[in-house]
Amino acid sequence: MVTKKTTPFTKTGTNKIPSKKPGVYDIKNKEGNSQYIGMAKKGRMQERVKEHLPTSTKDPVKSGSKVEITTTKTKEAALKKGRQLIKSKRPPQNKIGK
Repeated sequence: MVTKKTTPFTKTGTNKIPSKKPGVYDIKNKEGNSQYIGMAKKGRMQERVKEHLPTSTKDPVKSGSKVEITTTKTKEAALKKGRQLIKSKRPPQNKIGK
């Protein structure tokens, strides 16, 4: 079962992110365009998203305003979903072909 949740890309918003399942996170700007897509193992979703919170004006994802979380049943499903999203949305902060 895949579930989706959107929350503000803020310290307070990321505290509401579920971490019990693996999944994909999609950091979007105010216009709704993907800026960065990442994947997280079971128990690490909240921690991974918080690593991208802007700490300075040099942070590459500083334009993020919300984050869309998609949880999956397995780590493999998260990797597959993440690759599909990166390939289709081509966010500027992801390097294609990793």
